[in-house]
Amino acid sequence: MSVIDEIKNRIDIVDLVSETVKLKKSGRSFTGFCPFHSNTRTPSFVVWPETGTWKCFGACNTGGDIFTYLMKRDGLEFREALEFLARKAGVELEPRTPQAEAEDKQNERLREALAAATTYLNNLLRTSPQGQIAREHLTQRGIADETVVKFQLGYSLDDWHALESYLRNRGYSREELVSAGLLVQRDEDGSVYDRFRGRLMIPIRDVKGRTIGFGARTLTGEEPKYLNSPQSPLFDKSHTLFGIDLARNAIRSAGHAIVVEGYMDALGAHQAGYANVVASMGTALTEAQFRQLARLCKKFVLALDPDVAGVQAMLRGLDVAREKLDRDAAPVFDAHGLVGDENHLGVSIRVLVMPGGQDPDEVIRADPAGWPRLVENALPVVEYVIQTLATAYDLKDPKGRAAFSSQVMSVIQDVTNPAERDYYAQRLERVLRVDAGTITRQLTQKIQAKARRQRSAETVTSKESDLEAYCLITLLQSAYGLVQVDEALTSLDLDPLSNNDFDNAMHREILAAIRNSQEFGSDEVREFLDRDLWIHLDELLAKALPLPTLKTPDWTREAVQSALLLRERNLKRKKEELNVLTREAEEQGEADSVHELGEQGHRNAIAINRLQKARWPGETARLSTTDPWRRTVA
Repeated sequence: MSVIDEIKNRIDIVDLVSETVKLKKSGRSFTGFCPFHSNTRTPSFVVWPETGTWKCFGACNTGGDIFTYLMKRDGLEFREALEFLARKAGVELEPRTPQAEAEDKQNERLREALAAATTYLNNLLRTSPQGQIAREHLTQRGIADETVVKFQLGYSLDDWHALESYLRNRGYSREELVSAGLLVQRDEDGSVYDRFRGRLMIPIRDVKGRTIGFGARTLTGEEPKYLNSPQSPLFDKSHTLFGIDLARNAIRSAGHAIVVEGYMDALGAHQAGYANVVASMGTALTEAQFRQLARLCKKFVLALDPDVAGVQAMLRGLDVAREKLDRDAAPVFDAHGLVGDENHLGVSIRVLVMPGGQDPDEVIRADPAGWPRLVENALPVVEYVIQTLATAYDLKDPKGRAAFSSQVMSVIQDVTNPAERDYYAQRLERVLRVDAGTITRQLTQKIQAKARRQRSAETVTSKESDLEAYCLITLLQSAYGLVQVDEALTSLDLDPLSNNDFDNAMHREILAAIRNSQEFGSDEVREFLDRDLWIHLDELLAKALPLPTLKTPDWTREAVQSALLLRERNLKRKKEELNVLTREAEEQGEADSVHELGEQGHRNAIAINRLQKARWPGETARLSTTDPWRRTVA
């Protein structure tokens, strides 16, 4: 039993509420005037001791458990309410470990050190005589002063200890600077020296605009051309996209993200006014990077080098995308509510090949106005793969034909629209000069085999599932879940998903963290959640791991459906509660209460009817509130 459950078991909600509200027993519940709004005519506040919950049927139209009541009554944060109720219940909270507190303090020190280094290096670039070489390089590349300020570009002195001395004088230890990736420590004698010397410094920032590392470009032809910060407690290259802090709003506005490979490509694009550009820093896109972008848009344009290495890097990224993102199709709505998917792929991925083998930066500088046209004409992934790999393999050689066919079919088979899949199958047949239908038959066999593997992976169990938990899991898995849930509900003239849809106080807090982290991405949910709830977040995420592979593993669709079911569950529960309260009011001759409760019941019935009509065809039978995971129940 969790600490929160133990507190709930020890504290009687009627006793807690009675401290400030005069309650009157009414059947199996207690009623009174709501303490959260002015109401002296009809008691609209109800407490159910059996479930430990409360609800206002009046102006507030809210409810919850002892935690939510205390938080609303006294204006407390969750942690404050937890501590108060724990003392009241005589439950000892597990103190934060010294290790966790020390880790937080250490990370904050590293952020401060990197921020100080950013300011120092930027000042060297703009004002120091030694920084002239970097200023000349930027001028040659057409980088304006405004861009230098915007991206906080800097210059590192060609000195083994300049940055160390500057930061040590400001109180940072050698150990902190090594941990931040600013210093290198020799194995032989433990001595340290500046990692970056005589280079153009490009701060790498997280989604909140905080420096977490650096990319350093040589100015003298020294190898490597670019030297990046090592992995640290703050910086993980596979989880980071350069420029994301400045690009995220533009990506949302444009509806698509353009991914380039280099820092200078992103700098040049932003300077030209194309702020929806981020850089992968020379690596194939990872799952974490795809997810970060998928929080912002549904269309990616990959601006790649037009060589086979670039193609292979793109294909590695596509392997991630197909496995993690393609099934997150976004639903659309008609007059009757939720009806289907916007398109067959959750994320549209196109490839922009640079003309003449140029870098995006060169293309934009040569013709800034022509960039949107190039983006608009980016090739669909399958077409790009066919065109490029057809020249990379010897199609007269059996091994070359087999390798080419295998790579192309791995992309085609994930195109779920049958007509489009058939088109590309025929396209591949023409390139390989094989009989019509040959590729189609092979694709059909592959798809059927994959479906058999998915079915064999399904787990049969009769365990009941928690609809609230499942709804949160889908929201954590889906890039567009919460946005689409809110759109679905508001399209039915219902309120967006809120804390009131969840009975469990922990679930309410996690929902609030998901909503607050939308701007930054799912990896940031923890930063908006009380540390004492991290373990519950981990439990939710762990629940998602053993789920059977769905025939259509579409997390956005699952999020919308589970949220609609959750809202329907709550409305049906409200219907039952209103019926009980109406009977009790009739028995006591309270005509005003009977009338008001009847009007609420009418509005509630209309809302239930709208929700039931909003389901996709077949969803009512496929989903149930007792088993949202849709496992076979014995």
